[in-house]
Amino acid sequence: MLNDKGFSCKVLSIEFHLHLINRYSPRVLVFPYAIDSSRYPLCIFHGARFSRTKFVSLNWEQLLSASNKKFKSPKCDIVKNRVHHLAWDDEFKVFLEESGVSSDKVTVIGNPNVELLYKAMASTKEDIVSAKLKLGLQPNASIIFFPMNYGWAFSTDTVIRGKIKQGYDCSVAWEYRDYSYQCLVEFVSFVSSLSKTYNNAQIVIRPHPSISIEQYIDVFKKLNVSIPSNLKITKSYTVKEWMAVSDIVGSSWSTTVWDCHQMGIPAFLFTPIKRPVWLNIGWNDQVNNISSVEQFVELFVAKGSSVSAEFKYIDNIFKWLLSVNDVNNSELLGYNFLNDFNFKTSLYKARCGLRCFSAKYLNGIFVSKGAMRDYFDVRSDFRK
Repeated sequence: MLNDKGFSCKVLSIEFHLHLINRYSPRVLVFPYAIDSSRYPLCIFHGARFSRTKFVSLNWEQLLSASNKKFKSPKCDIVKNRVHHLAWDDEFKVFLEESGVSSDKVTVIGNPNVELLYKAMASTKEDIVSAKLKLGLQPNASIIFFPMNYGWAFSTDTVIRGKIKQGYDCSVAWEYRDYSYQCLVEFVSFVSSLSKTYNNAQIVIRPHPSISIEQYIDVFKKLNVSIPSNLKITKSYTVKEWMAVSDIVGSSWSTTVWDCHQMGIPAFLFTPIKRPVWLNIGWNDQVNNISSVEQFVELFVAKGSSVSAEFKYIDNIFKWLLSVNDVNNSELLGYNFLNDFNFKTSLYKARCGLRCFSAKYLNGIFVSKGAMRDYFDVRSDFRK
């Protein structure tokens, strides 16, 4: 949409391409998130080159639990007073304002993921059959989809200590990992039993973006549970594509369940162990929570689907970005930036460059499989 308006746009991966950023002098930089200017990825953009650039945060996670609110609240003056923030609703706007963000820097529009899901779900029956074939599924098979969010269960002690160092509550961090792993163990048993109850259905697990397929396979092996023939663990295709062809969607605590609930799509949270207060979010108790195959059977028999809403979030976000672009540059005066050369940011850029080279020429050697999901080739049209 921006290209159609005559703007020159570039999409870069924060995992692979930030070493290329000095080839640009962008008028607007859009981030998936921005918490602290000393943290990655925002720390990359210090220096005179970006002193007159408008910064935008899409705030890709907004349904925050109590344990995440303190950790993910804006920390510095630049994020609070210079960055323009997208809010899905008034509740998140209040959270940003209570965290010190200027109210004039927060715009409530809506969750673009809901609109993308709506468009995917609006397919005709023929389109659904075609999509199933594209995904390697039987046209008439029932699809039970699990976009899982057990990332903490796989965290090493080093990762946990790193989160604590960045401000995560110490007692909650260790408990979060233990709780996630206990639920993961129960989930493996649950899907194993579910596959036998619904042996003609296709069960699909899509791991959290930071977790590889191999890590899930290792959990099955460690628990001495065979992976059922009708179970697929995959990173192929997007969550929205899987949701569009699924009969029912379940997760640990992924917001995809809330998106489905809002649209009338059958969905549930798998909650084998009572959720801690610090992990609970308001919407968690408004959706179906189940802990057994028997409860799943009851829900599956009673399921219905009604996609009747219509959304204009993406068009409004587009108009908002244009308005940010038109903001007078005088609002940027007074913000002090680090020098262009900074050892820490240089290391981050070097890491991106090495990852990019490895992904492009060495089949991703020394790059984690979780990170490889974010790689794509960037054309060399840097002169625009």
